[in-house]
Amino acid sequence: MNLQLQGRDHVISDMYSTVKAFKTKLTLWETQMRKENLSHFPSCQTMKEKLSTSAFPSAQLADKIGMLAADFRRRFADFEAQKSRLELLGNPFAVDVESSPPNLQMELIDLQCNDALRAKYAAVGAAEFARFLPDTMPQLRIQAAQNVVYVWQHIPV
Repeated sequence: MNLQLQGRDHVISDMYSTVKAFKTKLTLWETQMRKENLSHFPSCQTMKEKLSTSAFPSAQLADKIGMLAADFRRRFADFEAQKSRLELLGNPFAVDVESSPPNLQMELIDLQCNDALRAKYAAVGAAEFARFLPDTMPQLRIQAAQNVVYVWQHIPV
């Protein structure tokens, strides 16, 4: 995950997806470790086979994974607080208009029904798309600009 978050030309919504995926993996790993399912931990599986089954510390390892997951949730709480904003930036064509802020709803409808803008989004991607939002969509332009400011304020360089 660390390598996926490094480098240039990353969109914050893609970074959010990476973090969300890792949090989900931690939850899965903890659950599976508690059940002594070591399919994602081949080294642990090898150790368990060499030791007696009762000697393998699955519960303790699951507790450690749980602590890591809790720390991870705490450290990335800002991402969860900005979830809808990040999803809007990630793919405005997939956002549910009804659950969006009222000041964006009309512009989102116009955007999602505009085939030329949809094609532009497909061509340039999320990182560049905000530059192509027309002046007739000032709220979406403001939202895109705020996302850039948010990234600079909250993501260490």
